[in-house]
Amino acid sequence: MEEYKLDYASGIRSLIYLSQTRTDIIFAVNKLAKYMRKPGNVHFKALIHLLRYLRDNNHFGVKFFSNYERPSL
Repeated sequence: MEEYKLDYASGIRSLIYLSQTRTDIIFAVNKLAKYMRKPGNVHFKALIHLLRYLRDNNHFGVKFFSNYERPSL
């Protein structure tokens, strides 16, 4: 979409990578990825909506810790 200077396919590829730790966006990214070849205006609007969701909710996600001690049984 020229208004945002955003390449749809590049944005979707980035979101696919990000969805490894943001499980809350997997469904939306999967649906948007189906239209990578020929996205319409509706798909760009949904992509922008998803990017704004990520901006406003950056505290969600899976966190990995290297110093986690397993509880003894």
